[in-house]
Amino acid sequence: NNDCYINKVSIIVIRFFKHNVILRCCSFEPEFDRNIPNKVKLIAAAEDYLQGREWWLLPRRHRFIYQPTVLQTRLKALFPDLATVGLANDDWQSLTIKIKRRQPAAHWCEEKCYLLDNEAVIFAPAPTFDQPIFFEWRRSPTGPVAPVLGQAVLPLITYQTLNDFRQQLVAWLTGLNPAPRLLRAELGESGDVSFVIDRPAGLAARSWSLKINWSNDLAIEWRNLQTITPTLRSALNR
Repeated sequence: NNDCYINKVSIIVIRFFKHNVILRCCSFEPEFDRNIPNKVKLIAAAEDYLQGREWWLLPRRHRFIYQPTVLQTRLKALFPDLATVGLANDDWQSLTIKIKRRQPAAHWCEEKCYLLDNEAVIFAPAPTFDQPIFFEWRRSPTGPVAPVLGQAVLPLITYQTLNDFRQQLVAWLTGLNPAPRLLRAELGESGDVSFVIDRPAGLAARSWSLKINWSNDLAIEWRNLQTITPTLRSALNR
């Protein structure tokens, strides 16, 4: 009868999940070394997810039930210094976590300074040194909304465009004699950016600001800047 059939199916399903809950957590790729911090916390976070159930019934530890994208999102939210999190279950018995850490490329400073990667994501408090070791981006009081760890300070294409302009500006300043030094960039409202430039020692008016707007064509801004090179050289030598 139907009740007998349903009972048999239920027993088969229960046995299937009982004897196939075999995901062991976790190995790492590349193998854990001192360049992969928070190993214990990473494993604990993954275990916490796998201990749960879907729809209050199905164990997530089962290889057909656990949802990789959900676990990846959770780990990246908990560990903002991770650029990518990959999950593999190649042997059908153990879970391998493949991670790639964010690499610092600049500082983002407000009341405190943070490490900023090439995708414009802030991911960790910056250590304090007497001299800056990375270029400094700052948010002016009227600038964009302050981001939190794991969030981008600017859209990626905007950040890359501004960073390209910054590198051109550094090369241009280096060609002047005496050569000023680019100190930092300050982001204001409505796309305004001020590049703060320090004049060489011994000259009056020690710093100036070059103001641009990222909504403009920066190639045109750059050409306009190059046209004043002779005038600026004369000003530096006064």
